[in-house]
Amino acid sequence: MARNPNLDTAPKFETPEFDLRILKAYPDKGRKVFRIQRKLRSVGSKWETLRLEALEKINKGFQEKRTPYSVAFNKVKKILIELYRERDRHKPRPVYHSENLRILEEYWESVYPKKRRRKMEAPEAAWGDLRRAVEAAENLPLDSCSEDELQDLIDENYEHLPDKHRRLCTWTNMILRWLDRPFVIEKVGAPKKIIKYLTREEFVRVEQYLTYKKSDVFQILCNVAWYTGLRKGEIFAIEEKDLQKDLFLYVDLQVDKDLKLKETKTKIRRKAFIIKGGAEWIRKWLLVPQEVKDQLRSYNHAEKVRNACAKVFPDPEKECTFHCLRHSYAVKLLSRGVPMAHLAQSLGNSNDVCERYYTGFVLTDESLELMQMLMERESDSKIV
Repeated sequence: MARNPNLDTAPKFETPEFDLRILKAYPDKGRKVFRIQRKLRSVGSKWETLRLEALEKINKGFQEKRTPYSVAFNKVKKILIELYRERDRHKPRPVYHSENLRILEEYWESVYPKKRRRKMEAPEAAWGDLRRAVEAAENLPLDSCSEDELQDLIDENYEHLPDKHRRLCTWTNMILRWLDRPFVIEKVGAPKKIIKYLTREEFVRVEQYLTYKKSDVFQILCNVAWYTGLRKGEIFAIEEKDLQKDLFLYVDLQVDKDLKLKETKTKIRRKAFIIKGGAEWIRKWLLVPQEVKDQLRSYNHAEKVRNACAKVFPDPEKECTFHCLRHSYAVKLLSRGVPMAHLAQSLGNSNDVCERYYTGFVLTDESLELMQMLMERESDSKIV
């Protein structure tokens, strides 16, 4: 493969062991250009922005509006791929077990037949994930290797990349389950998520600063998020028929940043519980003109909520973003004794995700009152 001259302007490191990432351009959020950053796989290393001639040309075309966003982003991804190829050019290629490739092909045809693949949005992405899982096994035969051999190999190569480690384990375990192997590969423990949230009283104090072009439409949007826990795109897809008896919403669609209507993240229709008082705000949202909603969809919601919180609370722990209103909804329900499994169904999350975010969250006053009530009830029953 010919050497890419555009890579010569990148910083040189003594070791090829590094990782790369793309920072997408978000002009409405102040990030006007695409960036590629690189970080060494060593303790204390930090992400460093690379200066690449090819990237500068892409950004120039994007800023001058000669290159559409999607085209520019795809070109940036190609540069990333070339950088990884350059990194691995002198590395010895691992030897893959030929039997694993046969297993992969049989698994693919069995679990993802052509009829199913035609309905998938990106079958090539699923194939790529499975291929990477097989490659992670290197020369170990998946149908006969021991649990310890496979676990140690994946841990050794990917434990320093917890997100990639978990993805590889997920796809590897799918293949192992199909092979009827009696074990699963354990994932690296996911770090505990630190959440920020606003109680109803705190939100009311912030609400006065949530304005949009001197109207209350942004206040309405934020209230719908607080009372329903819906994702931003899901709120923009709400229709009158989705509201059921002021008790719950049917949720199966979302509006993306390009104003395109598509299925939700899980692609499964769900019922989202509405906290008492939320139906009134949903009706107000349904009355907002569509052109106003379209303009608001590309608004910097996160920054607006953060700035409003900063005006009310000196504590940076209360500088919430728009997504934190979803956390506020979750904390409110959990505080009133709603089981985690029911919350997950309403949010459209898995139990694992909800437990990672909300297990052990800081006790609210409502939680303490509920616990006190339960303890008093237990004491009364013993007296009787």
